[in-house]
Amino acid sequence: MIRFNRRRVLASVPAAGLLLGGLVLSACSTAQPSAAQCAIVTGHGLGSNQAVKDIAHPGEKVHIGNGDLTWYVPCDARNYVTAPAGGDRSNPESVRTGPGSDGQEGMPVQVWSATYWQLNQSNAALKAFLPFCLKYGCAATKDQTDNSNQNQQAYSTPGWNGMLRENFGPALDRATLDAITQFGPTLWQDQSQWPAVGRAIAADFNAQVEEATGSKIPFFCGDASTESYCAPVQVVVNNVTPTDPGVVAQYNQQILSQSAEAANAARLRAAQQIYGPYANYFLGIQDTEKACPKGCVIYIGSPNSLPQG
Repeated sequence: MIRFNRRRVLASVPAAGLLLGGLVLSACSTAQPSAAQCAIVTGHGLGSNQAVKDIAHPGEKVHIGNGDLTWYVPCDARNYVTAPAGGDRSNPESVRTGPGSDGQEGMPVQVWSATYWQLNQSNAALKAFLPFCLKYGCAATKDQTDNSNQNQQAYSTPGWNGMLRENFGPALDRATLDAITQFGPTLWQDQSQWPAVGRAIAADFNAQVEEATGSKIPFFCGDASTESYCAPVQVVVNNVTPTDPGVVAQYNQQILSQSAEAANAARLRAAQQIYGPYANYFLGIQDTEKACPKGCVIYIGSPNSLPQG
């Protein structure tokens, strides 16, 4: 007859259960995003609704359950630059100013700007942003632990840059288009007005983003924002130039002519102090000498009156 050691069998059951429990517990962990990131934890796997379960802000820790997914997004100060080279894009905002006070038509201009911003870090905003972001693959599945992003275009992932290209840039264009109509055709000559242009663009920017995304919660805030306050983005206008280069050439020629006229007037006044009523005559002689080829002879007065022989 075979006898079973009942005590040993029963003793082995808790041990197996303990081992299984250890495996389950070992699958749970924490995530701590870097000082430049936020972490968004979502459910995953069989029976999960894959909803957002938790959010960690820069430097915070968050629990990751068995099967959960963690998505990392930039939560530091960012910028979006339009510049001929080295920016996020090389084409400026092409818009038309408002009319002049004298009835002059609006001037087609190109606006080069830099926008300083950060992702809205409120939990509600990050929760709403994630599905939008996942369309582009703009969230990373690993936290930033090295400086490898220094070799990426615009120091960001392709998905992040794609999200900005389809949404940030066009919203900035539309906001610039609306704002620039508040200023006249001489705007490109008056740099003192450019800060006001930047503020007008910033005030309209999030409304333009909402039009594209449908989100009532703004995704992009200014650098002065907190988790509970979304400040407007900051837009700095670096340059405004007429679309037609001929306008610039004509203006430069006009300035050159005015400068030459002012220089000639100053020169005549100085000559009058020396030559009195004959200032024009002696200035003419000086100009003739400057224009004369090397080796030519200049006669002052009548050559026929010179001594002969």
